[in-house]
Amino acid sequence: MLKVGIIGLGGVSEAHLGAYQEVSGIEVVAAAEPRQERLDEMSALHGFRGYSDYCAMLETESLDIACVLVPASLHRQVVQTCAEAGVHVFCEKPLANSLKEALDMQKAVDKAVKDITAKQRVAVEEGDTPAFDKLEEEKTSLLQEELAVPDVSNDDVMQGELDETR
Repeated sequence: MLKVGIIGLGGVSEAHLGAYQEVSGIEVVAAAEPRQERLDEMSALHGFRGYSDYCAMLETESLDIACVLVPASLHRQVVQTCAEAGVHVFCEKPLANSLKEALDMQKAVDKAVKDITAKQRVAVEEGDTPAFDKLEEEKTSLLQEELAVPDVSNDDVMQGELDETR
């Protein structure tokens, strides 16, 4: 189970929370929001632990993913802090207010990736990622249902194309 922390509980957070609820293998375990009333409302509604400070959430929770939903002017600071904490980041658009901010964020993420232990690198390189594999299967299944796409192999598709050209 991948543990997600939401940073920022503005209006867009409701769409993100709804989407996470639809995917098996993901659980929103915590959220950070400085507006206490909004934090209380959303944590009661969705059942996650609430924090008024995202840094406290990053220190306390063992998160796999931080979903950054704060105003764009705060993205650089929040993304850099998440990267330094070793947490994967999903960042709402726009990514940054300037190219410099975006590049600063990229540097922080790149540095965090370089700091991953050898054991973690080997696990990723060898494909030892059952949680991500499960999410990929779930995503494919949902897309097939939504688009009514038949489950066919590449061989079947190629044979169909060959048949059409004859």
